[in-house]
Amino acid sequence: MSRRALDSAMVMVLEAHGGGWMDRDEIAAEIAERDLYRKLNGEHPPSDQLRLRARHSHYRHLFELSDDRASRIRLRRRVA
Repeated sequence: MSRRALDSAMVMVLEAHGGGWMDRDEIAAEIAERDLYRKLNGEHPPSDQLRLRARHSHYRHLFELSDDRASRIRLRRRVA
């Protein structure tokens, strides 16, 4: 596994599924299955960590959330 940021791993998974809505738990499971990201302690991130990342102001340009809990996440559509 190469060292990449969690947001990059999330984008990779969402892009692989067309960028549309995905359940946060499914994204976390695929990140773990594909070993796209590990925390500094070597563990894969829990889905709640994806919620925190997607809600963070630094990443609002990347992600849209279905609700306050970020039950589902999708890539934000980019305007050309």
